[in-house]
Amino acid sequence: MENAKEEIRMRKSMLFILTFILIILSSGCTLLTNKPVDSSEITLPEDFSFSITWNCYGISSYESKTGTLIKTTDATKPEDYIIEMHLPEDELKNIYLKLTEDINLFSYSDKYNPFRKGYDSRPTQTIILSITATQKTKTVTCKNIAFGEEKWMKNKKARDFMRVQDEIVDILTSTEEWKSLPDYEFGYD
Repeated sequence: MENAKEEIRMRKSMLFILTFILIILSSGCTLLTNKPVDSSEITLPEDFSFSITWNCYGISSYESKTGTLIKTTDATKPEDYIIEMHLPEDELKNIYLKLTEDINLFSYSDKYNPFRKGYDSRPTQTIILSITATQKTKTVTCKNIAFGEEKWMKNKKARDFMRVQDEIVDILTSTEEWKSLPDYEFGYD
């Protein structure tokens, strides 16, 4: 009887040790595979370009191929809100990584709504995010979707999409070119 109890205790100890080792090994593998990519270490595909449309009703946009940055199309003189701006290579690499590593834009449906069914807001926003790389082009259109917080988004993939979109917009709107454009004429309630 004493030997049987000892054997059970030994088996439990071995099982605990093996479980602990597996957890440590799997954590190590995860840490190795989720290592962030340094943008200075990548080479952009020759054909890389991206475009983004955002804001209420999609009034703001940027096209990297032409360098056209538009603050608003909703103005008395819309031509006053357009400027040419070419991002430096390090920012292009950063955006490339956001679109291919942070999210894989190619994995999203062509028409996409990151918010849960039934969630709505007025006014709406339109987001159109497009990438061309290695002879493939993908455009994801979020037409007339709500403005909202993370808690109203479908899942992690939706939150990641919106985070990357926000980060790209932040890059564009922090440039001197954007800041040199006139203030918006109109606001939305």
